[in-house]
Amino acid sequence: MTSWLMPALIVAAILVGQFVLLHQIGLFPVPATESGEKTLAAALVLIGTAVTAAVTLIGVVIKTSIDIRTANDTAIEANRTHLLALEGERRNRVDTVIRAVGLLGSDGKDATPHQISGALLALESLGEYDLAVALAAHLWPNDLVSRRAVARVVRQAFTKGSPETQYAVAGLLLENASRMPGMNRFLLWPLIDLSWPADALPVCRIALVMACLTAFKVELQRSRERVPGSAVVLFGALQDADAQIKNLAAAALRPFTDTMLETAWISTGTTALTVARIKAAVLDIGEPDSDPAKEIAEQIKALMADKALVIEPQSTSQAAPSATWAYGVATVDPSKLTQIPELTAAGADGWEVVGAWPGEGETKMTLLKKRS
Repeated sequence: MTSWLMPALIVAAILVGQFVLLHQIGLFPVPATESGEKTLAAALVLIGTAVTAAVTLIGVVIKTSIDIRTANDTAIEANRTHLLALEGERRNRVDTVIRAVGLLGSDGKDATPHQISGALLALESLGEYDLAVALAAHLWPNDLVSRRAVARVVRQAFTKGSPETQYAVAGLLLENASRMPGMNRFLLWPLIDLSWPADALPVCRIALVMACLTAFKVELQRSRERVPGSAVVLFGALQDADAQIKNLAAAALRPFTDTMLETAWISTGTTALTVARIKAAVLDIGEPDSDPAKEIAEQIKALMADKALVIEPQSTSQAAPSATWAYGVATVDPSKLTQIPELTAAGADGWEVVGAWPGEGETKMTLLKKRS
C-alpha cells in the first residue's frame, strides 16, 4: 500500500461520516421549507469546506510522500557515489602500493636509496604501516633506505598503528638496535621526545628496552663523556609497571651514574635531565636480581672503566720540549685519578705525564709522547 492511500481512505471515511451525521440530525432528506433550504445550503457549504480540506490534505500527503521518496533516492545515490569513490580510492591505494613496491626492484636490481625511501614514505602516508615496517626491516640492515625515512616510518607506525604494528616496530628496532644511535646523540626512537611508551603491550615494551640497552652500549662505546640519548629512554623505563623492565633499565644506569659527573646533563626537548636526577631514580630500585640484568650491569661497568682517561691529540704547533714529541691532553675525573694504574711514570700507552692542573670539576693532565 502506498504512503498516500491510507490518508486518502481516512479522508473519505470522514466525508462519509459527515453525510451520516447530517442524515442523523435530520438534514437529509431536506425539509420542503424555507428553513430547510437554508439548512441545505449550510450543509453544502460545510461539505464543500470538508472536501476542500480533504483534497488539500491529500495533496500535502502526496507531496510529502514524493519529497520523502526523492530524499531517499538522493541518499541512496549519494551513498552509491560514496562507495564508488571509496572503491576508486582503494584501487588507487593498491596501485600506489604496487608502484611503491616496484620501486624496490627494477630489472632485478635494487633501486637507489632515494627511490626506496620515497616508496616507504608513500606507504606510510597511505597508512600502510605494516607493509612499510616489514620492508624497512628488510632494507635498513642492507643500507638500502635512508635513516630519516626509517625514523618517520617508525614514529608514524608506532603512534598511529595497531598494537600488532607497534610490536612489529619494536622488533625492527631490536633487530637493528646498533643502528638506533645517530650523530649528536640523536636516537632513532618511536616517540620523538624520547619518552617511554608505558601503554604499549608488555611484550612490546620488553623488546624496546632490550633494543635501548644495546643502543646505550653503542653510545657509550662512542663517548663516555656525555649523557647518551638512550639514557633518557632508560630513565623513563624506570617508571614502568613491569618490574623486569625497571630492573633492566636500572642495571644499566647504575654503573653509568656511578662514574659520570652528577652535573652532566642532556636536553629532552622539554627539560634538562641530569645524571644526579637519574642517580636518584636508580636508588629507588634494588640491585640487579636476574641474570640478564647482572650481565648488563657488568657490561656497562666494563665500558665505563675506560672513562677516566680520554686522550685527545692536539695540534703539534704548540710548544713542546722537542720536535720528536707529540702533544695531547687527557681529561680525568678527580675521584677516579687514584684508580688508574696506567698513570705511572711511563704513562698510558707510552704517554709520559709531565704536568697536571685542576679544572672546573675535573683534573686535566698534559701528556707528551715520543713520535715513532
